[in-house]
Amino acid sequence: MLSKVGEEYHDRQMLINELVYDDVDIECFNKEYDIYELQCIKEKPWINFDAQLFDRLDDLNAVESVSFLGGSKAYILMKKFQPITMNDFLTNEEQVDYQFNTFELNELDKQYKPVKLDIMYTLLLNALSKYQGEHETYSNVKGHLYLEVLTDEEKNGQHILMEISVKNGLLNRKQWSLCEYDDNALWQKNKPKYTLKEGPGTAMLVKKYKGEGKAYVIGAPPYNSRTIILVDQLVLKDKKHTKVEMYEKLTKSFNNRYSKFAKLDFQCHNVKTKEIEKFGKVKSKKKDIIEKLGKVYYVHFEEAQTENEINNEKELIKQLKTLCPVVKEVKHIKKDALNIVVIHNSEYYQQRGQTDRKLKINKNIITQCITCESLDCSLKEGKIHNLALHLLNELCVKKELYQRKIERWNYDAMEFYLGMKTKGDKNKNEEYHCLMKIAKDGSFTITSTIEDIDKNHYRKYLNEINYQGNVCIVKHGEDYNRIYHTDYSPMIDYQAVEDLEKQSKEKGNTVSRIKSKVAVRDGLAYPYYGKSVMVIDNQLHYCVGESDGGLMYDVKTMCNIYRLEQMDGSNIIYDILDLLEDIHVRCNSIAGVRPFPFKYMLEYLRINHVGKSFIL
Repeated sequence: MLSKVGEEYHDRQMLINELVYDDVDIECFNKEYDIYELQCIKEKPWINFDAQLFDRLDDLNAVESVSFLGGSKAYILMKKFQPITMNDFLTNEEQVDYQFNTFELNELDKQYKPVKLDIMYTLLLNALSKYQGEHETYSNVKGHLYLEVLTDEEKNGQHILMEISVKNGLLNRKQWSLCEYDDNALWQKNKPKYTLKEGPGTAMLVKKYKGEGKAYVIGAPPYNSRTIILVDQLVLKDKKHTKVEMYEKLTKSFNNRYSKFAKLDFQCHNVKTKEIEKFGKVKSKKKDIIEKLGKVYYVHFEEAQTENEINNEKELIKQLKTLCPVVKEVKHIKKDALNIVVIHNSEYYQQRGQTDRKLKINKNIITQCITCESLDCSLKEGKIHNLALHLLNELCVKKELYQRKIERWNYDAMEFYLGMKTKGDKNKNEEYHCLMKIAKDGSFTITSTIEDIDKNHYRKYLNEINYQGNVCIVKHGEDYNRIYHTDYSPMIDYQAVEDLEKQSKEKGNTVSRIKSKVAVRDGLAYPYYGKSVMVIDNQLHYCVGESDGGLMYDVKTMCNIYRLEQMDGSNIIYDILDLLEDIHVRCNSIAGVRPFPFKYMLEYLRINHVGKSFIL
């Protein structure tokens, strides 16, 4: 099937976070451990169910680890021949609200990559924190295993944690920011209302708990019912860890302790890869687009405060002149033309007692502006050029959306649907729908009117999700494909890294030197540079881009995998893969994980709903 993708792809292998369960020796495991299942059968279990139980269970020496699911169910890993009963951790009054059973594992469970082995591996991972000691980077929070990370962007009192768990046979990673808050700040106006969220780049806002033991209180609404989390060996070291070092340590620690009956190893899949040109290189296709952008574009600058800022803004003009035929600086925004507007951030105006520039621009006019924050005088050489390219990219999208025609369209007629659920007033979800129909000549129509969008093929899929998220569907001919993020992700190829370090040392280089973007660009260390296409469980998946931090651990830019789901017996739309390479996604943005017409749809929604945030 992948042969249809094209000869320009190269065959290789990629490690995926899919665990290898074939080597599990369940009989040996059952000789050393027991697993118990505790289920709360109350209609409304108390809000800190896990915190209270963890406090009691952690005091029992026979308990190796605890894993909580859904706030009302817990699994307990016990040493063999040290059984426990509910009397050991629940009062007689509490016991009527619980069911407590032995959780059986047998050899048949290995055949289906079942939930049972997921629970077993999660419990074993959680148990690692008990044996690492204070000099390792493992912690046990709410019964979960956390890897602790320090980054360059870390603020005082804030730490980055990576939660590790197993679900559906996959090793999952979830990023948290752990930082302390002030009780008084919660009630002050114009202060953020701290909440506990899940997902990448979200925060766990805590303060130290005054009770016994190591514990924190999560600040989550309603503020009169905060959840307590207990912390075991939460010791942060002043050391930066690379992805390679962290996962290598985790793998070795797990296998050294449990190799008799379980192994932490990952599946290897055959994939096709193709290197994608980075946005920083202006090649012939970009020059063609540049020539078609037009003759004159207007640039308005807010009054510069320092000589450095003036020089930086002049440098931006200089860079833009190399990309556009003519760029003029004018003092007033044109009402009938696209504008590039360089605007300072809100803090800049607050410090000077000035009104935010964006508030002075008419709402109808600002939709025709390409805006960016004023350049910081500390910007390093080269970043101005990247910003100019980013502005050019946005300018191209704005102009073609304004004209309802894509200048360079090399595909057949296609339809693109974007459905979004976002957070609205009073924490209620708001729904938005957008449909873009592109003709073979590149002209298109676009609408967000519900009556104009087919319910059965498009809108109904947004109703199937009960959380904030999005639905992306592409139609080509009679075929419909859905694009969505999966829990699959590329893993570290340890052997490739070791070979790379060996090569570097032979050339007289230091090991630290190779842990950079150079190694990624050469495709030596990470197996997912450029675009990778793979088949997992008979479904086509693709992965785009590189981790911007090179081999350094950067939780904000981890590369993810997206699935093309064939809907209603449709065929795979291979043009989706080609659309990912187009000029319109050549910017430093994760937007490149979906075909570029979705950028037009996001911009259309922003124009029609000023003040709303739409992010894919």
